[in-house]
Amino acid sequence: MVKGGILKKSRYFIGWILFKTSSLIIGYLPLKLIHKISNLLGILGFYLAKKFRKVSLESLNIAFGDKLSDREKKKLIKATLKNFARLILENFAFFKRPHLIKKYVKVKGLENLREALGQRKGVIGLTAHFGNFPLLCVRLSSLGFKINVLARPMRDSRMDREVTNMRERFRVRTIYSYPKDTAVKNSLQALRRNELLIIQMDQNFGTGGVEVEFFGKKAATPRGPIVFALRANSPVVPMFIIRDKKNPLFQEIVIERPYYLKKDKDLQTAIFEYVQKFTNLTEDYIKRYPDHWSWMHKRWKSKATKRR
Repeated sequence: MVKGGILKKSRYFIGWILFKTSSLIIGYLPLKLIHKISNLLGILGFYLAKKFRKVSLESLNIAFGDKLSDREKKKLIKATLKNFARLILENFAFFKRPHLIKKYVKVKGLENLREALGQRKGVIGLTAHFGNFPLLCVRLSSLGFKINVLARPMRDSRMDREVTNMRERFRVRTIYSYPKDTAVKNSLQALRRNELLIIQMDQNFGTGGVEVEFFGKKAATPRGPIVFALRANSPVVPMFIIRDKKNPLFQEIVIERPYYLKKDKDLQTAIFEYVQKFTNLTEDYIKRYPDHWSWMHKRWKSKATKRR
């Protein structure tokens, strides 16, 4: 137990050192070079990170079955790992040189967000572990929107402080998802201040989630965003960041029309139906841009999935 604790702390410390070193070195490299390095790291990751490759393949088998060949699935895993490496490395450059964000990240549908905020009830910004999510938050903050992100604390407290401080430098406030009472209090306060509360709604949520269909299989999905929206009467605005296929240096945030949730049904029924609605929307985006999503996450861990 003691040995395992020492090894874990050593890994965390090494990870933090690599993070700090990469931030200093990578942060000042040209974006084109950063993307070339990311492609190399993605390929290396495919062959060296066997666990991630295995989980990704299992996820693709659940989502697509025989619709994709084994060759297509492996190609997609490589593309996903390249994008994941690109996300991490390019953010070092964006955070060191903020002027690049305006140049390379466009926004579509700002009028939708402004309409929703015009209700003065705050806004739930629903998204996923899709594309360069941290950049989505920073870009919207650069436009003057007050951004709050609901996030789980990282296992390594040193790295957690580093990432949180990076968000804070760009006026993106972190609301930790637990303790639960504090998370609920801070989230509702942000909405009452008519701010944007961004929540990723695409990861497995265990026994506390709502079991809805995701790629035709049951998946436990967070109900929190819907509960917040109904409780605060806040509009829900889905938003995703997409990388340009022709020139991956450029990205675009797509902001969907706001949804105004109704309370005219039984609460649990309403929660289930809205969770399913927004899960369907996330699935649509993933189908269009499958290399943008984190297939290495064990999304289908619910009991209902295991029975099938």
